[in-house]
Amino acid sequence: MPITSYKKFNLGKPRPDRTFSIPDSSSDGKDDTVIPQGELHSVVQRDELVHMKWRGWIGTFIADNLDWPLDRPWHIADFPKGYTLVQTIRKSAEDRVDYHLYGYGKKTAFDSPREFAFHAVWLFWRPYHDEHSCECTLCTGRKQGYINSIWIGVPGIVRRDRDEDEPTIGTNRSGGGSGGRRLVKLPTRSGFVSWINLKRSLIRGPVKVIPPVIPDMALDLSFARYYRVGELVWVLVDHLRPSASNTADPDEVIKFWPAIVQKPLARGRQIGTAPSSPQNRTMYTVQLLGVENRHEVPFEHILSWYAYALPETILQQIQDPLMPVEITRALTQLADFHPLPIPPPAPAPARPGYRTLPVRPEIPRTFENALGPLSMAHRKAEFIQMRYCSTDEYSDFDPERGELKSYQGLWWGAERIWIGDIVRLTCTRADLEQEHLTDRLLAPSRDAPGRPLLARMKEIVFDEAKGQLCFSAEVYELKRTSKTRQDSVADHDGLLGLRPPHNLRFRTVTPSDVLIYLPVQTIAGRYDSLPLDSEPHRNLLSSLVTDENLTRLGRGELDGTELGTSLKDVMALSGLCMEEGDRIYPELYVSALRGRESILVKATEETKKITYENWVKYKERLNKRQLDGDGDSVMSD
Repeated sequence: MPITSYKKFNLGKPRPDRTFSIPDSSSDGKDDTVIPQGELHSVVQRDELVHMKWRGWIGTFIADNLDWPLDRPWHIADFPKGYTLVQTIRKSAEDRVDYHLYGYGKKTAFDSPREFAFHAVWLFWRPYHDEHSCECTLCTGRKQGYINSIWIGVPGIVRRDRDEDEPTIGTNRSGGGSGGRRLVKLPTRSGFVSWINLKRSLIRGPVKVIPPVIPDMALDLSFARYYRVGELVWVLVDHLRPSASNTADPDEVIKFWPAIVQKPLARGRQIGTAPSSPQNRTMYTVQLLGVENRHEVPFEHILSWYAYALPETILQQIQDPLMPVEITRALTQLADFHPLPIPPPAPAPARPGYRTLPVRPEIPRTFENALGPLSMAHRKAEFIQMRYCSTDEYSDFDPERGELKSYQGLWWGAERIWIGDIVRLTCTRADLEQEHLTDRLLAPSRDAPGRPLLARMKEIVFDEAKGQLCFSAEVYELKRTSKTRQDSVADHDGLLGLRPPHNLRFRTVTPSDVLIYLPVQTIAGRYDSLPLDSEPHRNLLSSLVTDENLTRLGRGELDGTELGTSLKDVMALSGLCMEEGDRIYPELYVSALRGRESILVKATEETKKITYENWVKYKERLNKRQLDGDGDSVMSD
């Protein structure tokens, strides 16, 4: 959208669902900034109209260049940390009021929201790009009109330039004379973010290549999305229990159903990639596996895949489940089962000359009828969660290793992982020391050798020498809070806005200028503190995450039990326990060329094939038992 179109928006009214923040950790506000003092200068407060309009112009500019929906304006919640908007009155025949944004350093200021918007885009992307790539007027020393003409194609901007290889053209209008300069019309750019692609084509040699912009990656990281498009999750369903009322097993109940996240929504409206507060606004459209049902589900009814596992009693029953219908190789009728109730469709209007087709009867929502579709869903999910693939390839250059195949992200089993994500590791400090990495680690804290580790991923590359995917990372651990915090992470919100569990803090394990290279198989999954720290998610696991169970686990009373294993798995998501066992097999790597879509397609094909074949065998066994006189067949034709 042309920036002149921003005038149609009411920038003075921020909307909560169209407000986002530039993280404090990304700000470059300087301590040596000099704020003008005196009766002619005053600080503009956050609730003043001018303050809101500046934030609206800057937020909309960022959103415009990230291809977010622009049916309404966007606002940044506040100026980055260290920046202050100041009003200055210019005394003259007619007093004039100017506004300047201070924070860049000393007495330097941005004179308009447009000037700062270029700098704000760079701050927003700062964790993923180099320190010298900002194109604003203060970072480059160029005039704002020149920057506008190059990067946002403001219409009608013409500058004079000289072509040294051609004869000069006269400066007067008749074209006579010599030594003049010709008029050059500047090209129109499609968007400010295109400068990143331009820099990629210019940077060569030992300088680090700037990765391309992946909008989904930036939004997932910037707004700390817990559930990302395409991820495998658990969705809460109304508890389905066996028809027999005398069951004594509390685990013999279907509470959650496997699903794929399709898109986020806010207050019932699709917002595509727009951010919102997950706890009170976000809904998600999900596709339930094993059936053809899509639902809009609130954030608090979803669990990450590794936060839950089907109880053993349910797993046993879905090995050879009864089917609610006679199924065919296409499994079409079985897909009509609804784990979640849905409103009945409105009858189609009768068309003259056409006979209305009979509607297939809905399969009753019972525990017994759910076992067949759940068997399919779980089998498909297991196929997905054991495989991985790299995504969003770009060429990188390293002075020591030469040209590299680099990637922006991974599909890691059930999860979507990006560069910049915080991941849990399957190795400990003792494991790193055994790999002769001691010289790259800070001095250990007490009990450090066996403590779980976390890592912030910096790059993903294919190591030709080892023939495997590797990643570089900064390494952290969780440690009890204390009065001495020199070794804690500077960002008070934690890592990329992720907070540690209560009474814990992130402690750096590697120096700030040191990265450790590890194979991707050391990744356990994304860091996830929701099941322990979020009230709605603790409620979903109320029978598991209780103070009594946590106390018993600490005493060792739950060792070797299914309850103890499940509780350790949940605690491992927040880095409080070590992961037990590998979930993803190295040999099940899918090339970036084939990608995640091929995994989903193959999972569907294999699931249908195995389910049909197993059902045919099970049906033969049932009929054989009937012929042998062991009872009536439970099949219904």
